Amino acid sequence: MKKRSKLSGLISALMILTLLLSACGNSSSSSQSGGGSQDSSQGGGDVSSEASGDPYVIGVSVPLTGSAAVGGNYQLWASEYAADEINAAGGINGRMIEIKALDDAEDVTQAAIVAQQFCDDESVVAVIAHSASTLTAITQPIFEEAGLCNISSCSSNSKLSTYGYEYWLRNIVSNDTLVPYTVAFAKNNLGLTKGAMVVSTTDNGATMATAVNETAPKLGVEILVSETYNAGTESDFSSIITKIMNSDAEVLFYQANYSDGGAFLRQMHDLGLDIPVVSLSWLTYTSTIELAGVEAAQNLYCTVCPSPFGGTESKQAFLDAFREEYGQDIIPTTPALLNYDCVYIIAQALEEGATKENLAQWIKNYPGLHDDYTFTLKGLNMCDEYSIDENGDVAQWQVDVIAVDEQGEFYDYGIVDETGLYE
Repeated sequence: MKKRSKLSGLISALMILTLLLSACGNSSSSSQSGGGSQDSSQGGGDVSSEASGDPYVIGVSVPLTGSAAVGGNYQLWASEYAADEINAAGGINGRMIEIKALDDAEDVTQAAIVAQQFCDDESVVAVIAHSASTLTAITQPIFEEAGLCNISSCSSNSKLSTYGYEYWLRNIVSNDTLVPYTVAFAKNNLGLTKGAMVVSTTDNGATMATAVNETAPKLGVEILVSETYNAGTESDFSSIITKIMNSDAEVLFYQANYSDGGAFLRQMHDLGLDIPVVSLSWLTYTSTIELAGVEAAQNLYCTVCPSPFGGTESKQAFLDAFREEYGQDIIPTTPALLNYDCVYIIAQALEEGATKENLAQWIKNYPGLHDDYTFTLKGLNMCDEYSIDENGDVAQWQVDVIAVDEQGEFYDYGIVDETGLYE
């Protein structure tokens, strides 16, 4: 089994926080279950627990309170929905799944406390965590020390898979992988070659700006205007919009959350700027349309991976159940779609022979665990078939586009033409 890599200087510094939190509880038993040793990675585990028939407990760390609570509750619902499906079909080799949710409030301090609580709970076989990349960066040393598998449906910061984390993986496509598809959509699907770019002064904004600037010349797209704004504090975007109007830009590459995005789209419409706006799943909320107005949202295109629409029977069933729960005009967020997949990923690996001790390595196809085949997921929300590579990244994906119809509802526009991206 691959030895644990040294964490980067940044993550090493965060171990101070880990040690302080560890002092609050006894985590020795959790440490013995992981630790990166060759023997534990090859299976075995706690034989009495495996034979007991007790449920497999999957932890879910999401914001159930605070400003991100809506999305967090979607994620929890999706996790429970997947567990209910699996349990109704007989569970995992006869053992049921139990979801244990803790509120991290999308706060770094609270997330660290929650991570330690999960690691101290010997019944927890894996954790689905968290709602933001910054939380993952803080908590991963805790999970690594305990040797507890944790999967993220939200942490898309590209650097996370470069730190050598052994017990971490994600089933969301990283930012630097997904953002280039916004440029490919503008060029290949819409036929536009002159762009403007507006991003917030956040990590997500910086990532988008870097990826767009790197991809645009490659595909023959010229960026004529590039502007930033302060997320959550600026409300008047007229000067930025005027700069775009005074240029020859045909398309806007845009990064924002739904509240800023809704205001920006409305002001674009009011000032008469009528060009396509290409963004990511950050804006796929009905709140975006409510804030912008239906007419202003007609130019919005969101490149997403995965799409909440169509595909497999299970994906359609998930969409139908989600809308039954939350409303027919609501579509699942990307984290909700992927939380559902996370439960199935854990269940499939355990069913095929993984243990708590080697679960992350099993899913990431580490050498020596199942060399005769590649652990692959099929028929889930991400795409028809995909696997996770040794770094913890998704190895296959498909990028779709969501647009807004004349009634103000999101619909599936189609697949991004990726011509030129990988040539």
